[in-house]
Amino acid sequence: METRIRIALFTLALLFGAGTAVGTAAADTGTWKLAPTPGGYEAAWTSPEPLPVTSDRPEILLDGESLGPATVSPDGRELSIFVPGDGPPAIDRLDVRLSGRTLDEPPAAAPPPAGPAWIAPAGSVDDLGFDPGQNGTEPIRVSNYTARSFSYPGLRRKLETAGHVVAPSDATVAATAPLVLFLHGRHSTCYDPGKRRPEANNWPCRPGTRPVPSYLGYDYLQRNLASQGFVTVSIAANGINAQDDVLSDGGARARAALIRRHLDLWAGWVASGRHRADLGRVILVGHSRGGEGANRASGEIPATAPYRIAGQILLAPTNFARQTAAYIPTVTALPYCDGD
Repeated sequence: METRIRIALFTLALLFGAGTAVGTAAADTGTWKLAPTPGGYEAAWTSPEPLPVTSDRPEILLDGESLGPATVSPDGRELSIFVPGDGPPAIDRLDVRLSGRTLDEPPAAAPPPAGPAWIAPAGSVDDLGFDPGQNGTEPIRVSNYTARSFSYPGLRRKLETAGHVVAPSDATVAATAPLVLFLHGRHSTCYDPGKRRPEANNWPCRPGTRPVPSYLGYDYLQRNLASQGFVTVSIAANGINAQDDVLSDGGARARAALIRRHLDLWAGWVASGRHRADLGRVILVGHSRGGEGANRASGEIPATAPYRIAGQILLAPTNFARQTAAYIPTVTALPYCDGD
């Protein structure tokens, strides 16, 4: 792989879940219900408030062993899962776990902070000949686009197609520049501008609320890369974030489909001259669930596609499906103490 792609990978790496038996708990730890079903019981836990939107998937455990990802109700408050057995499990044998926390019990006292067990030696970027965190000399241009929403199997509501582009202003430079595509992680989808706080994970957003523009969060890095001679686009995934609880893979394949939809659009735009970029050198950057989506896209894009994935940066990616994109140069930045 050529030097320019290696530098991009390095630069990006640096800059960054016949009756009913009912069990109850304290009001702030939710309520359990058990309902008989063929072969066992359905265990359901209702939270006193909507669950936080995280990259992890909530799980229900029996005697400390996970029963698998739980089904989440549309309002984000109830979790349910099938528990096999001849009799109902005792409520105290069940737990709800999300991002390293047990939600159906009072929070434990936080342990005192501890110093690092190992401190990495100071690094250097002298070998690159420049500081990748500093802007380059290319003038840049910023634009946005939207295209028709599209349906994805298993999701009731259509997914948006929106992108934020930052690229070199010089068309000649842009024409030979690699395309860097960013996909954000799983965050709240809508917010109330008056209260300045996230709403429940809805899509489309309810009247009076607005979409959280998570895809604009990489603008600072897009500007940095564009000034160094890269074409960049950051894409929106609120429609997936609001609905991926119903997908067995947490939305990885849906996010891969979203990436391919944008790359297909770019192939048409480059051919028509609307945008310029070298689609033979595409770098995917994904954070958290977006990282797993990028990895899935890298592994699924066929050799016959009018673009080629030259490398990928996975920032604290989830990996629910345990899949690897073979033969794709990859940099993975591991998370630290995020609970996911």
